Amino acid sequence: MDDAVYSREMLPKVSRTFALCIRALPPPLRHQVAVAYLLCRIADEIEDSPALDVAAKETGLARFAALLTDADWAAHVAPVAETFAAVEAGDSAEQQLVRGSARVLRLYHGFSPEVRAAIGPWVAEMCVGMAKHLRQEAAAAPHSVVYLEDVADLEDYCYYVAGTVGQMLTELFFLHSPHITAADRDRLAHHATAFGQGLQLVNIIKDLHDDAGRGRCYLPKALLRRYGVEPSDVFGPRSRGGLIAAMRHLIGLGAAHLHQAMRYALLVPKQEPRIRLFCLWPLFFALKTLAKTWRQTDLLVTGGVKISRPEVKEIMRQAGLRVWSDRLLSRMYTRLAGDLG
Repeated sequence: MDDAVYSREMLPKVSRTFALCIRALPPPLRHQVAVAYLLCRIADEIEDSPALDVAAKETGLARFAALLTDADWAAHVAPVAETFAAVEAGDSAEQQLVRGSARVLRLYHGFSPEVRAAIGPWVAEMCVGMAKHLRQEAAAAPHSVVYLEDVADLEDYCYYVAGTVGQMLTELFFLHSPHITAADRDRLAHHATAFGQGLQLVNIIKDLHDDAGRGRCYLPKALLRRYGVEPSDVFGPRSRGGLIAAMRHLIGLGAAHLHQAMRYALLVPKQEPRIRLFCLWPLFFALKTLAKTWRQTDLLVTGGVKISRPEVKEIMRQAGLRVWSDRLLSRMYTRLAGDLG
């Protein structure tokens, strides 16, 4: 199978939502963003693999990041396989992607130096941040559930795993579009980190239940204590009221970041409606998800929320009809945001 075909087939397997949104982008930007996203997912799989200890994950992330700037990467990819070996044992989509990492790297190294410069440093910074937070988790052992310390720690984590993606996409948009000036790029970059952080916070909020089951709680200890909840008793019946309050605090934080995401989307020139839609669709999906989460107060007991396929299709349709009008898009944003509380 051709590497490009492989990358297209892997996208919906590792993220249906991203595969849906990326269809909005024009070629060759669509291909560049797809490869960049798959590189990020490989790093994410190394970070999340239950088969690797912290030291092996750190080694794997460092080796993977080094391959992004190694002109002779093909000759040096073999040592990374040692780290990947434990991850490759299963047959999940993510594990299939790790097994095909050389294919993704080959596509990446086939890009122009300018495109690689827009992608590589941000993926490498993501790897550095992941390793940093892995060390913090290791220091928290042997507790059964790992907590972040405070909201600043949460923001830092979201920057590394998603804010970097916002910056990376901004660089790729600038390289692609003659309508995005250097001044436009700087204005977009000002909001790009918050855009990525906002989407990541929504993912964290809707996955709180599942993450807790895997031994991670992204509700920071300081935030829990602010609302009278001790981390050791976070799932206790007496903690319910405080837990709901802490969760809604996190929803408010996510909504604030998504407000900056909307500013970002409206800064994309109207001459680039497809890039606009690529930004608007996940933003509006996230707002709808937050609104549902706000109403589902027992999220940690029942699990995450999802928006339905009809809701997804309607959001995509409505955004498409309004993509050239800042005023109509702002009204749509206000309507969706108004469902929060």
